[in-house]
This record gives sequence, C-alpha cells and structure tokens, in this order.
Amino acid sequence: MKRPYTEDEILTFLKNNTTEKKLRYLYREPFDNEISESTFINNDEPVLDIKPEIKQYEYITNWLLNNNIKELFAKNNYFIDEKRKDSYKMESHSKLTEEREAQLKEKKLSEKLFAQKLKFIIKKLDILGNIIDYETPCNKTTHDGAGKVDLLAYNENENILSIIELKQEDNSETMLRAILEISTYFKQLNLDCLKKCFTEDGVNENSEVKKVVLIFKNSPLYDQYKETNSRLKELAQALEVDILTLEDVNGEGNIYNVEKVI
Repeated sequence: MKRPYTEDEILTFLKNNTTEKKLRYLYREPFDNEISESTFINNDEPVLDIKPEIKQYEYITNWLLNNNIKELFAKNNYFIDEKRKDSYKMESHSKLTEEREAQLKEKKLSEKLFAQKLKFIIKKLDILGNIIDYETPCNKTTHDGAGKVDLLAYNENENILSIIELKQEDNSETMLRAILEISTYFKQLNLDCLKKCFTEDGVNENSEVKKVVLIFKNSPLYDQYKETNSRLKELAQALEVDILTLEDVNGEGNIYNVEKVI
C-alpha cells in the first residue's frame, strides 16, 4: 500500500496543476487516479498516521470546488494546441471481422472491447440513443495530451449528442478522475466539426452536446459517487457532467438499462 500524501504535498500538486497550461493534464495525475482507498493526513501528523475518515479524492474534490473549478475550465483555452479540423470519423470503426464479432459476444471484456460491443452488438442504449462511434480521438496526434472519447451516442428524439466516458464494473479509478477526464475531452473537441462528421447518423448543427460518465450500477465507482459526505455530485453539476448507470438486465451481457443517478 502506498503511503498517504501529506496536506502540503496535495496542496502543492493542486496549485501547480490547475494553472492554465497544466489543467488539461490534471485528470491523469496519480493524486486523482490511484487513490481510491488512500487517505489524507494533516501537516502536523507523522507520515504513517493514517486518518481513514478523510479520503484524498474527497479532499481534492473539496479544494477544486472551493477554488471555482467551473470557472477554471470555462475560461481556459490551453486544453489543446490546435483543435481538429478534419474528420473525426474513422473508416475502421464502421465494420467488424467475424472473429471480432464473436469475441464481442463474451460477457467479460476490457473497456476498449466493451465499448465496441456496445456499438456493434447492443447498438442502442435507452436514454442515450444509438451508439454511433467508439474510441473517438480528440486530435490527430497524442503528443499534446489529447485523449479518446470512449463512446459517442445520439438520441434522435432529444437531438442530443453524448460524449461518454465509460468505466467497467471492476474499474479501480476514482469518480473524480472520470469527471475531470470527460470535462477535459469536451474542451479538446471541435464540436462544430464533430457534429458535421456524424450527420449520416442524424447529428446536426443544432444538436446539443452533453458530457456523460457511464458506470455500472453498484460498482465501486457508483458507491463513491453515492457516499453521503461526498461532494462528487456537486463537482459533476459544476462541470455539467451527467452521471448515468449501466445495468446488465438479464446477466447475459446482451440487454442493458441506463438510468441517470440522482
């Protein structure tokens, strides 16, 4: 088990990584990611004196909200060196080999393969609508820190295009990371270009684009989000991120329900 960080270490990290030019990398830092069970200790306590009632992701969430993370994201123009102008649509994402199709019918899959299963096998997810793409790259290169959107979904009735961060049932990351991650991707995307690329799927220039974190119901991430004292819900609301749950209805991995977490 890694030792918990001190308050000084966390505060130094936060101040250094919420500057305009570093905010786009915030979600990838180990302070946000590999600390789901770690705890926080005060300055005047010995390093190994663990206080289990205070978790690091809770402390970081509180600090971000108290320091107006919404405004930091809204006004920051350094999330990507140059927004993409060519197509987001990849030809390789439109078809499957028979071998891959058979593979995707398995119950337990990695997140990358599960995203493909939702697009090609499940195809439609309740309130999210049709799954129209997976692993959509935010930019042509990776050197600028741009990532990939796990899923794109389009609800024709509501004219809503959802950019989705998908977390598998056994994912060991934090909800803090997931919320920051999809908020970062949203800032990296050229939304006008993205809409034009998927007009064949019904998306249009008037489509509303929403940020979504999709997690499994009753997973560790779900439990984190539902904790009584957690401010993760407040963070999601501040950054305008919808938290939705995915539930395997029949246990066979072929029918899923999607609900918004209240």
